[in-house]
Amino acid sequence: PPVTALRSPPDSRMTGADLQTNLATYAVRLVIKDALNREVYHRIQSIYTPAAHTDTVISFPVWQIEGSQGGVFTSKIQMEQNFNEIRRQNDTVTIYRTLFIDDKYAWDDGVPDTSGTMVVADPHFYMDFKPLASDSLRGFDFYHLDATGTTNWTISVRDTNGTLLTSRSFSYNTLVRGFQRATFNPIWMQADSVYRIECNMTQGFGLGGDGSRGLVLQTKTGSSPKYSALYPEILDGFRDQSGNKYIAASGAARNGSGGGPLLPMVRPVFKGSATYLPIELASFGGRRSANGEVALNFRTAKEENVYHFEVERESENGWVLAGSLNARNARLGADYALVDKSAPQSAITYRLSEIDLDGSRIAVGFTNVGASTSLEPLAVSVSPNPTASRIHLTINGITEPAQINIYDLLGKAVMSSKAATSGIIDLDASVLAAGTYTIEVISGNELSRCSVVIQK
Repeated sequence: PPVTALRSPPDSRMTGADLQTNLATYAVRLVIKDALNREVYHRIQSIYTPAAHTDTVISFPVWQIEGSQGGVFTSKIQMEQNFNEIRRQNDTVTIYRTLFIDDKYAWDDGVPDTSGTMVVADPHFYMDFKPLASDSLRGFDFYHLDATGTTNWTISVRDTNGTLLTSRSFSYNTLVRGFQRATFNPIWMQADSVYRIECNMTQGFGLGGDGSRGLVLQTKTGSSPKYSALYPEILDGFRDQSGNKYIAASGAARNGSGGGPLLPMVRPVFKGSATYLPIELASFGGRRSANGEVALNFRTAKEENVYHFEVERESENGWVLAGSLNARNARLGADYALVDKSAPQSAITYRLSEIDLDGSRIAVGFTNVGASTSLEPLAVSVSPNPTASRIHLTINGITEPAQINIYDLLGKAVMSSKAATSGIIDLDASVLAAGTYTIEVISGNELSRCSVVIQK
């Protein structure tokens, strides 16, 4: 979404004698990184302090997230050149915040977008795209307004001169409103190269758009409404099937009488993006039985277009297959279990991998199991993840009462609890702000950690 302004949040605001500045010009730096720690935004804005003890809004240029990977972004806001402050020891000159863009992609509000008389986006369009890193494009997510059945696409990738580099054709069945994913044989793209991607829906309809929420400005001349771009720099990379820009050079609407520049909701899916994987893993763990076998369990929070799962154990000769399970492709996730009857008696590291319908493969989780002659190692997992209201901790291997600590991104302890024995511990997450937290469990001389994402 466009980032047009930032305001100091209440928990980092300082008043009274804690903040005293002379009237001066300072610099504020904003850095945003995506889920793969790729820097997607880096700007510095000057700010003039009009008076002491006041909030100030700092406006930044719009942030285009195309090319970003994943739905979780970390922002770092830093105030620089503030050497005139009297009590700098009380300063919060650096602020970290986590930004979440879920499957709604911060565009969809549950109501189909319209602009003038336009109610759907063009099913045949071009978009200019520049990858942030060299990576393989393996699919697209398209937003549909309703269940429209069989949908066919042809995708052509060209350079900016229009020379065809490669193309792909694919189909899917649109069963519900929302994003529909289609994958294909990967297309390698070089970092910082500009590609012109032509998307042509040859069968199907009802492609959703993003025009009325933040991208289109309606003006009136007499009784006739006109629609123009509120952020022309975003629409500048989109073209209709004839290659014409959505907006003219003058900034007028591409289709002023029929509506404004209604953008299709489409996002590229890259192999390197963990957030865009067809699976979200909620938990993965193993427990050794009395006869030495290892029972392995994992739960997914979401599955789409997954072929099967493989569980491997680490050995001196590399990874060895312990078992495989067919995916259920449950939209709300599913529970899986298998038994490694050939598990060695020594301590083992297991790796869980998912294999997509297009053959792509990636490891999504690891877990450790102790030797058969030793006590079960301390281990902690969390579900659901992300969560908004409750945190369910599954703790195994407690040898003596355990201390549970939760830390924010800055390492500050925000919650603590205790557990007497192994089992499931419920914690109230409603008191935590949105963000990523580290959960630490200490029992005797053992320590185990995991992370949890809080969404609001």
